[in-house]
Amino acid sequence: MNYQYKYFDLHLRYQLLFTDLKKDQPVIHDYRSHHFESDSSHVLALTWQPGGCLWALSANEQDLPGLPEDLKNILLLSDLSLIQSTAEAATAPPSALGTEPEHGYCYYFQKVSLALQQQNVEQAFALAQEADKKQLAPVISRDWLPLIKASVLRTSRIWHARF
Repeated sequence: MNYQYKYFDLHLRYQLLFTDLKKDQPVIHDYRSHHFESDSSHVLALTWQPGGCLWALSANEQDLPGLPEDLKNILLLSDLSLIQSTAEAATAPPSALGTEPEHGYCYYFQKVSLALQQQNVEQAFALAQEADKKQLAPVISRDWLPLIKASVLRTSRIWHARF
């Protein structure tokens, strides 16, 4: 069976597949009857802590608190443009999963992060304000960062426009 994408736990596979990795190097992994083949130009680094939000990382998050060294080392290869943020039609989850859950803090975290990635500061700020109005807060303090960034960028734009 061939896979179009594969999740690697760096703690288990870093020494085997990702040491001294540079762009355009092959990444091949076979496990039993499963085969994965790609290259190092198609890497998306993710991190998550229990209770926290899922982070899609790039070189901009090199100094994010709590990142393991093996993950920091791969951030230069992480390409956020691999995230497909638009779709022709929204896809609903299978009915067996139930209805969409109420939008909590991590929903806004993801939306703000994506708006910042797309350099849409106004949308990021509006979403941060919406989360604030709903009095939503993260469990892990570092998950405040995208909302804070949206507010700072918006404020600095207004300040520069006035002066």
